[in-house]
Amino acid sequence: PNLWYLLAEVHGLAKNILDVHLARAEYFQLMGDTELAVEQLNYALKLTKGNFYETERIKQRQRDIKEIKALREAMKI
Repeated sequence: PNLWYLLAEVHGLAKNILDVHLARAEYFQLMGDTELAVEQLNYALKLTKGNFYETERIKQRQRDIKEIKALREAMKI
């Protein structure tokens, strides 16, 4: 998780805001906070500006994270 946190910081310094949100989403997902992970992906979606590939990639990641959350809840992790 710490690498994703640092990567988000680096993207922020480079003013690459889309990748800031994507890296933060991965960080929060690994930390077990799926709500914040999905929220970061929602912020990222707003920045894709009609880029179909990026939009679909982010939407798929949201689905993946929600599925991981459901599996964790089912396993009571």
